[in-house]
Amino acid sequence: MRPGVDGFNELNAVIPLIGALGAAMAVTSVRKVSQTEPTATLLAYQSVFVGTLASVPLFWLWTTPDTQGVLLLLAMGGLATVGQWVGINALRLGEASVIGNMEYSKLIYAAILGYAVFGEMPDIYTVLGASIIVASSIYISHHEAKKKAGAL
Repeated sequence: MRPGVDGFNELNAVIPLIGALGAAMAVTSVRKVSQTEPTATLLAYQSVFVGTLASVPLFWLWTTPDTQGVLLLLAMGGLATVGQWVGINALRLGEASVIGNMEYSKLIYAAILGYAVFGEMPDIYTVLGASIIVASSIYISHHEAKKKAGAL
């Protein structure tokens, strides 16, 4: 998606919006439920719901992986589980607004990995958009810290 409304002429433009809405609902739900449920229970819920939703395209797109693919999938599953475990505990212990803002640091890592692994150079729109998002996150984090310090 680029600045302007041309991208909204396609139905595919709705997919990232639905994904963002789903992610926001997931973070909000995890934050609330993590206060009463153990982390393992939340991991099981996420596995069932995400696995169910992600399996829909499998009916049309499934390709059986070779041995290397299976090993990579297992490694990815293990790393994803550790990441979800850490994320759930972060949401349990921290403020959702702070944790949510820290999520945007993924933009920086994605750009670095994109360059290192695929030789991708972000264009000016990507750099500008990421800069706005990172600056907004820093501002919100700073504002929340000042607000919390004033409440003490």
